[in-house]
Amino acid sequence: MMPEKNSFFMPGALLLLFAQSSLFGQPGIVSLGDKNAIVYDLTLDSVRGILAASLGDRIEVWDYRNEVLLKSWKAPRVLAIDFRGERLAGASMEGNIVVWNSLSGNEIAKAKVSDSPLTCIHWIDSTFAVAGSDSGEIIKFNTKIGKTESVTKTGRTVTALAVTGGGKVLFSANSKGQIYSWNDRSDQFIFVGNDHGWVRDIRISQDDKTLVSANDNGSIKRWRIIDDNRLEMIDKKRTDSWVLCLDYQAKGKKNNTAIGLRNGRIIIVTGFGDYHYKVNSMINRIAIIKELSPIIKVVIGTHGEGIKIISGNAMSFSE
Repeated sequence: MMPEKNSFFMPGALLLLFAQSSLFGQPGIVSLGDKNAIVYDLTLDSVRGILAASLGDRIEVWDYRNEVLLKSWKAPRVLAIDFRGERLAGASMEGNIVVWNSLSGNEIAKAKVSDSPLTCIHWIDSTFAVAGSDSGEIIKFNTKIGKTESVTKTGRTVTALAVTGGGKVLFSANSKGQIYSWNDRSDQFIFVGNDHGWVRDIRISQDDKTLVSANDNGSIKRWRIIDDNRLEMIDKKRTDSWVLCLDYQAKGKKNNTAIGLRNGRIIIVTGFGDYHYKVNSMINRIAIIKELSPIIKVVIGTHGEGIKIISGNAMSFSE
């Protein structure tokens, strides 16, 4: 995929490349833990330099800067996780929301909130987390008392959730290619965007001005958040495979997007060129290690090759 000048991503500063470790003699690539693991989801806390990963039967918490496993505990069939400080929220195939202390692995709260598998979860603020279900429910959960606050039925599988920095606006995506928004003032979901096929992932920029969506038709769309209830599409890119996950980093006019594909490719799109790498498994989750900017470094959760940290100098580059 060749980036076009003055289109999807505006020019940014030159990205520095580096490697701290190697895997099988290849610089710039690190594997954490079981190299054959299926990683269903992972989430980063860049302040602490910590990542948590759900591996189907357990949760692992890693110091990714020093490549040290800090904690591991049993957590069967957890499909989605999200950090909030030291707390980790998880959503399971059994319809349970669980909250753990990520330092000890101790369970803080647990409740069955749906008869359907939960597909995604996101913290709203320090009290509430929100989860989406396979049957189309959006469930607001009070983590302090361990009870469901509200349930909204949308009629379509909820595939992704994103929340603005202040927790005031929630965006949800579904299996029909639709994006909806919700805020406290309107107290209802409002249709704001559309695409064909499943929207697999959505991300909001740190300044809350941009939303990026990934679709299984291979498209990546960038949307301007006009207000709580309106999106305006800025531009669109297309890849050669289903886009299963993405991450987005924006600082002023400089922005980068990391994309994980079903065919095992990862692409990092910058304003002056693209970085490429390929593994032999689907990419279930990808995250930019943002505190290293302008250095290019991502962590991926794969469907059969475990957790990998990949630096830009291990990737190919095309202008």
